[in-house]
Amino acid sequence: MWMQVGVNGRVVRTRYWSQLPAGVHGADLMTGGLTWEQARFREAHHEAGHAAVGMALGLPVNSVHLYADPAAVPGLGAGEDMAHLGHTALGPFDADVRSVLLFLAAGVRAAHRWLAEQELLTPRTAFLNDLLGSAGDQARMAMLTTARPVYFTWGADRVSDTPPGHDHIEMATLYDQVDDLVRDCWAHTTAIAHHLLNRGIADADVLRGLHRVQAPAGPCSNATAANGRWRNDTGATR
Repeated sequence: MWMQVGVNGRVVRTRYWSQLPAGVHGADLMTGGLTWEQARFREAHHEAGHAAVGMALGLPVNSVHLYADPAAVPGLGAGEDMAHLGHTALGPFDADVRSVLLFLAAGVRAAHRWLAEQELLTPRTAFLNDLLGSAGDQARMAMLTTARPVYFTWGADRVSDTPPGHDHIEMATLYDQVDDLVRDCWAHTTAIAHHLLNRGIADADVLRGLHRVQAPAGPCSNATAANGRWRNDTGATR
């Protein structure tokens, strides 16, 4: 069941119950018990998930960044220094809306998979991964509705409430599709993540090189999606 939850001014849709008491929380609670190194590994896989899935969907991924120091990221709030340590940059694109949504959702699901593989996935880390990793990406998803009429439902919402003239996208199903893409692109994702942890940045040439080695053929090299189109002539960063 998907819920809308707000903590520290962040509002996010998640399938995981909040594991935090009421109130405003500092970094000690917002880490979920992860060490700095573990949080950085989680963020590396978050950004790598965006990049690998974005490339599989044909989006122009120009670069991926992982910061070594949270002080390099302006405007961080409580606990955010353990989450917002990187970004993925796209060049100009004209893509179907569903592909853009899948790209945006891929980061948090790649981080979730990494937590599970490392046996670090608990009710608290699953919730905080969604809270810290999804809020910004879900806000960007909502921005798509300002560019074209799209109505999102989250499992329990009624499709019949879709306003006239709007496309409908069931987000619960979309996240299931993201998990399949992350699985298919996992070798490429982990290769990008480890490059980021060693170098801090992967440009388009590096990303293509890693793709040739890790995903020369198969589901990660030819993923498709459909649902209208969204054009961005200046590129995007998330």
